[in-house]
Amino acid sequence: RTRARRRTANLRLLSADRPTASDDLLSVADRDQLDRGFRRLPPEQRAILVLHHFLGYAPIEIAETLGIPAGTARSRLHHAHRAMRAALDADARVVTKKGRSA
Repeated sequence: RTRARRRTANLRLLSADRPTASDDLLSVADRDQLDRGFRRLPPEQRAILVLHHFLGYAPIEIAETLGIPAGTARSRLHHAHRAMRAALDADARVVTKKGRSA
């Protein structure tokens, strides 16, 4: 329960009501950052993130689709999320270093 509360506190809500030009630019930058992070992941982790976030599958549905136990699907999803966070952090460090040297 503590983890769930901690994760909810880290969520950032985005408003879909008021798109502005700067929001559009931020959206493009966010998509580029996600794309770079996604490309750093192995295909197995990409697949499980796509099944969950883009196709909306629950871990039990992922398990059925991949023919693996539900616990394994949840574990792989957890590890894929951690890997994606690490990839995004690594990408942010690279971008920051490039920005400082320019």
